Amino acid sequence: GTNPYELKGFLGLRNFVMDTPEGERLAIANSVWSLLDLEKLAPVRVPEEMAEVYALRPKFPMEYLPRKISLPEDGGRPMDSIVIDSGRIDSNHHVNNGQYAALMMERIPPEELVTRLRMEYRRQARLGDSMQFVMYGTGIEGAAGTGMRTISMCTPDGTPYAVAELCVRGRTPQEMDAWR
Repeated sequence: GTNPYELKGFLGLRNFVMDTPEGERLAIANSVWSLLDLEKLAPVRVPEEMAEVYALRPKFPMEYLPRKISLPEDGGRPMDSIVIDSGRIDSNHHVNNGQYAALMMERIPPEELVTRLRMEYRRQARLGDSMQFVMYGTGIEGAAGTGMRTISMCTPDGTPYAVAELCVRGRTPQEMDAWR
């Protein structure tokens, strides 16, 4: 389900949930959206007539973290890089937000389970752009271990396209068997 809860300036704030048919909450998320003028490709304020007909609901009770993600100062560990191909591009001619998340998740070791994910999108990556992945954070020890990882998806000069912050824990042997 989705739950828009606030419009301010050119931003729309929205919650998302995933529940089982029995009502068990599997995931909850907060997201920040922008209204864009598609001709100028610039943010615009939400027009009053649009705001009047947009049904807002109360925001979900959850932990609300800051929008901005700081890169750790340890310099990170460069990983691989890719060139953006047409399969990663959406109808707005840039990398789709879901593609950033998929690219980042492909770089998490299989023995780690992501328990919380936070993404900040900073600039558009387009067809043919080179994207370098840099991992920050330390490994975790065993199935009981937990840790934090930050992954920067950036230009060759280090300017981030997107930054992801993840809480991770070690997978149990049963989870590893299911993952395989």
